[in-house]
Amino acid sequence: MKRSTLISAVLFTGLFSFNAAGQTKTKTNSQPTVLNQPVAKIDKKIAGVDSSIGKAMATASRAKDVAKEATVMAKDFIAIFGSKTPNEGAIVIPAIEFDDANLATLIAAVKDRKEIKKATVEYTDGTATIKMTFRGKSQADFWLELPKELREAFKMKSKHQNNILVEYKAATANKDQLVQN
Repeated sequence: MKRSTLISAVLFTGLFSFNAAGQTKTKTNSQPTVLNQPVAKIDKKIAGVDSSIGKAMATASRAKDVAKEATVMAKDFIAIFGSKTPNEGAIVIPAIEFDDANLATLIAAVKDRKEIKKATVEYTDGTATIKMTFRGKSQADFWLELPKELREAFKMKSKHQNNILVEYKAATANKDQLVQN
């Protein structure tokens, strides 16, 4: 009986250690599985954050480029419209042909004004610019002093100090006709 008790004890101990080893193995295998799920979720969140950061950086870069372009455009605008001295001014007429009769009449009328010391014409890409230097003090209401019949061919769009932006009405009428056809 001692022998059978001893055998039983050895078998029981072996079985217990086998079960304990199996349980340890099961626990070891289940822990990474349990941990892998949160790690996968974290990896997805990190990937989403990385993507959002990348998009934000691209947007910031585009905004920076737009700001640079706006600065250049503003400098160009100031160069065209900004008077260098208080006695300078300009009339800018976009969408007009250089050989247009109304433009020629406007140029002649500007040059004939006694308060104009010097008038020059620049023409680029369909935009005429008449730059003027006034004798003495600037003329804030210069445009209104031109003949009414001449001004009727144009529409004042903007006025800043001695600088005027006008729209050529015939160009607008031609656009409207093209739209209707």
